[in-house]
Amino acid sequence: MPDEGAESVWAEKCILVNLCRWNEPPGSNPLKILSTTSLHQQIEKENDLKKRLKQICNLVDKNGFDQAEESLKWISKGFELSIIVQDRLLDTHLLKLKTSILTYLGDYVNSLKLAHKTAEAYTELDEPEELAGTLSNLATIHFYLGNHEKALEYQHKALEIFRYIKNERGIAHLLGNIGVIHLNENRNTKALEYIDASLPYFKKNNHEGGIANRIGNAGVAYMQMGVHDKALQMFEDAFNRWMKLENHELMSSLCQYKGMTYMSMSQRTKAIDAFRQSLKYAQSSLSNRRVALAHEQLHRTYAKVKDFEKALFHLKTCSNLFNQSRGEEQKKQVTKQEILFKAAQTEKERELEALRNVELKDAYRELKDSSAKLVEQGKLANVGHLTAALAEQLTQPLNALKYEGEKNSPKLERATLEQLRKRYIQNTIHASGMNDMVRGMMQFTGIGSAEHESKVVDLIKDWMEPVGND
Repeated sequence: MPDEGAESVWAEKCILVNLCRWNEPPGSNPLKILSTTSLHQQIEKENDLKKRLKQICNLVDKNGFDQAEESLKWISKGFELSIIVQDRLLDTHLLKLKTSILTYLGDYVNSLKLAHKTAEAYTELDEPEELAGTLSNLATIHFYLGNHEKALEYQHKALEIFRYIKNERGIAHLLGNIGVIHLNENRNTKALEYIDASLPYFKKNNHEGGIANRIGNAGVAYMQMGVHDKALQMFEDAFNRWMKLENHELMSSLCQYKGMTYMSMSQRTKAIDAFRQSLKYAQSSLSNRRVALAHEQLHRTYAKVKDFEKALFHLKTCSNLFNQSRGEEQKKQVTKQEILFKAAQTEKERELEALRNVELKDAYRELKDSSAKLVEQGKLANVGHLTAALAEQLTQPLNALKYEGEKNSPKLERATLEQLRKRYIQNTIHASGMNDMVRGMMQFTGIGSAEHESKVVDLIKDWMEPVGND
């Protein structure tokens, strides 16, 4: 058992590993520290909404599954922004991230729906790499649901796309994933075929974790086939690789497989040594479940060699640890359910808010249309009243002018030039007053242009001229 200081160091490293398992780039150090504080600050300060949405996607991508609740809150904010930004690609990225989180939380029904929706969107957007990743996610969900054949179908579709776009990292992971599915179905020869095919791609990209993982998978296949020497060789190779990466949990797992292989070969002393090693690394990895499994294997092995005292000790220890582990697992499940319920409530509130916004927009549009109609009706009514008033005002002076012209027609023949000039000035004053009334009416109602106004005025002048000349 490591000392207290070493234990705290490994606790910190395990947390960091969990943060990075979500999207670990090839050849990267899985123990790197991902600081999200600076990203929070950038998002709050960013004024460009599209850039802010991209930063939210980046933050969620880096948060990891252990911060699922916070990630779901940011995704909800992202969806609110996407309504304004109207960027379908970023909107689809948010769907993809939410699918991954819901899968981790065990909400396979909703994650399956979102994954299909995401795949359709990436197909329409012509994003083959993202589509392949989504198809692989669909395969993972079906695998968890126990539908291994459907999982294989989606993995092969994703593999075909990665091969077409020559994405070697994607090819490596999918070949290995297909091999693991066959391994779970005990189709060991087929599993080895795909696992062996994945290794050159992992080696080419210097992905040490991928290499160690697949070599360990190959060891399990050989163990299930009864090829014990080859299995032990693979387990030892994978163990040494994980030792370089300081992953004690997987080192413990490989020691356990070595012990199981030795038991199959009836080499119980070597099996006990391997299980003790498994317990040692499990304790340093701080994985209670792994420690419990190591105690369980030691209990069974000591029982077979009839060392009942040690068998009883390890039985009690593993029983207590399993009870504790089950309690922790139940707490985790409750926490996951609480996160899902909160996320569902947030989503419901967001949908209601969006619905309210749509209703408000429709109501505002209807009110605006109604107001415009009322204004137009008011204008028409005013025009009617003004036209009647104008007709009344124009009729009286025009009739007076006409009457005067007819009455004084004989006198005009004998009138002097000065008398004619005075009469013309009087008629012009009457016409000018009528012109002012026409302009006032047209300006008040806001209808007609200057051209229309000029035509109306000219028409009155034309009508007036014969009267003035009588």
